[in-house]
Amino acid sequence: MLLVGSYVDGVNDLRQPRWRKELIRLWSRWNARAQNKAARQALTFVNSRRLYDELKGKISELHETRTTTLSEKDFFEREDTCQRKPIRLLYAGRLDRGKGLLEIVEALSLLVHDGHDLVLDLAGWPEKGDPILEELVQCAQRRGIAGRVNYLGYKAIGPELFQCYAEADIFVLASKSNFEGFPRTLWKPWPTVFRSWRRPLDPFPSSRQESRNLCPRMTSRR
Repeated sequence: MLLVGSYVDGVNDLRQPRWRKELIRLWSRWNARAQNKAARQALTFVNSRRLYDELKGKISELHETRTTTLSEKDFFEREDTCQRKPIRLLYAGRLDRGKGLLEIVEALSLLVHDGHDLVLDLAGWPEKGDPILEELVQCAQRRGIAGRVNYLGYKAIGPELFQCYAEADIFVLASKSNFEGFPRTLWKPWPTVFRSWRRPLDPFPSSRQESRNLCPRMTSRR
């Protein structure tokens, strides 16, 4: 069995009426209990250090792992990051509020107004019916940086997505989740050897040190 996160932890970020969120929360807790019961009778892998620490001692055959779609041929070196203006920030992955996208735009506006020449590129997909893209555009407009936030659309894993990484200088991840499994979207920028900026996330202290914490959790300021 592979466990990669917590449904219970993600309920608060759902765009649902409160009564429906509470029903989903009840179901998520029931599902978590059933899931953990099944895990106690299985060989279980987790890709979240916090989830591993929580389940350790409760599940006898528990192992921490990392998941990635990268192969050796995807790695190459580059020495041209942050050498040209504007410096390009990149977020790639599912577009929703739980990923801290609005906070990224807010942080970008603070840096731009401090005199830094930066742009933010977004590559990914929103959930059907979710107006997150419109909200990001409105946030950028309110903060006077509308021309500095670009939506690149969905990019398939492979050459199309890797080209976005190759053209970026800094990769940004601002997930709000305390139970974020190791994000596969973070494996992919590392082969291109540019900086990864992120909020403090559970799996990272023990797994990778080349990335940097841009700001504390739940804030947009350094």
